[in-house]
Amino acid sequence: MNFEENGPGKPDRPNEPDVPSKPSRPRDPGGLHDPGGPHDPGKPDKPENHVTLTVITVDGNWSDIYNKHDTLKKVVDNTVKKLDLLYDLSQYGLFKVGSAEPLVLSLTIEQAGLNDGDEMQLRKLNAGGGENL
Repeated sequence: MNFEENGPGKPDRPNEPDVPSKPSRPRDPGGLHDPGGPHDPGKPDKPENHVTLTVITVDGNWSDIYNKHDTLKKVVDNTVKKLDLLYDLSQYGLFKVGSAEPLVLSLTIEQAGLNDGDEMQLRKLNAGGGENL
């Protein structure tokens, strides 16, 4: 790049030859990847004992990484906060997709038998007819 005139407030630079810039590295805004380690570029690395869970609601879905020792209540609380839900949670249950029985929120993720990638629904209890929320 040749700088023949500098604008106001710009430092004086002598004429510089055109030099190709270094190739840019892909951004890793979360800092979750080790730049030298093997990983799937589409998925952040998870520490051991962590799983990704998704909660589905009629007002949106929320996926996040949780420690297997976190309670299901924490999963519900995070979902409600992130999606700005105004539900009376005493009338709602957390259900594993495909199950008719609500999960017990005081259980940990591990105790509830949930695995990485599992999806759950936050829906009204006794909604009848399969109606969600």
